[in-house]
Amino acid sequence: MIKINDELFGELEYQKYFWRGKTTIQMFDMDIEIQLSVDGNEGADFSNIQREAFRNFKNEMKNIMDEVKIQIYEYYSENFEEYREMLGNKTEADSADLVKETVHLPEEFWKLSDKHQFKWLDEQIGGTQKGMTWDHTEVPG
Repeated sequence: MIKINDELFGELEYQKYFWRGKTTIQMFDMDIEIQLSVDGNEGADFSNIQREAFRNFKNEMKNIMDEVKIQIYEYYSENFEEYREMLGNKTEADSADLVKETVHLPEEFWKLSDKHQFKWLDEQIGGTQKGMTWDHTEVPG
């Protein structure tokens, strides 16, 4: 098998018409190793489009993960009552809904996107807390 060390993609090995490798991304405050599959011939002639796409992916990872957190929260908001019913045990269901901390959002943030609001809120509590998400009420602030 052919192996190379590409300056952008890192260590890659040619397998079944693709170059395979690994890279690490930051996800939910953890380093997660993911598999890379890079299209290219045995000569490792990678296109500029692939290189640019991978650079953009790496550069935008924080924004991507911020959006993932928002999407997970929105899914939870739409489905939490059904999941509480499935638990059946009121004590267990109640422990899954604990409020850990209340932070009041300044008025200048009220009309900003969730992404901007969550970023500011995370900064107020020393960063994103593993296993936690933000919830809000319809009451301003």
